[in-house]
Amino acid sequence: MTILFRYAFFTLVGALLGWGTNCLAVRMLFRPRIAVRFLGFTFQGLVPRTREEIARKVSKAIVENLLDSDDLHKVLRRVPLREHIRKVTDQIIEREMANSLLGRFRFSGAIVERLVPMLQNRVAEALPQTLDDIDKGTVLAFLEEIDLEAHLRGKIESLDLGELETLIRQVSGRELRTIELLGAVIGAAVGVLEGVLYEFL
Repeated sequence: MTILFRYAFFTLVGALLGWGTNCLAVRMLFRPRIAVRFLGFTFQGLVPRTREEIARKVSKAIVENLLDSDDLHKVLRRVPLREHIRKVTDQIIEREMANSLLGRFRFSGAIVERLVPMLQNRVAEALPQTLDDIDKGTVLAFLEEIDLEAHLRGKIESLDLGELETLIRQVSGRELRTIELLGAVIGAAVGVLEGVLYEFL
């Protein structure tokens, strides 16, 4: 076996072993999805085993660092509230007028037809245009009633394991592939070192 061939062989074997080991390690993050008992030991992927803890930590981190009630206020403050709320108030006014005593008389139909749009316009003018038209303390108190952390935690926990794996791979797929390739690089370096040691020892 020539020196060049020996170095190439050790390098290739080291790279394949390093790459294969890291590929297996990444796969074992997600597999097996269901706990398997073998020789008294229980085997299960890290993500399936700790899904509830992942959901708790991710939702808590998002709420504490990325999206609290003040952030929600900043996001929602430019939403055209009047435009959206008016659709609701218009329907309520139209329904209530139709069910009112005035709406039950046939002769009053023309009056109701003129009165409904007038009432709808008057109510719409009194509606806040955006969240900026409402007292900020009131808005923040309302937003704090939204348990965003519990909602996010529930959404993550409700994902089946396949969906959760897909989500994690979408977020960190490049990093996981880098870990696999680094295994090949480190394995190749170890292979070269083994070749050197074999040569001189």
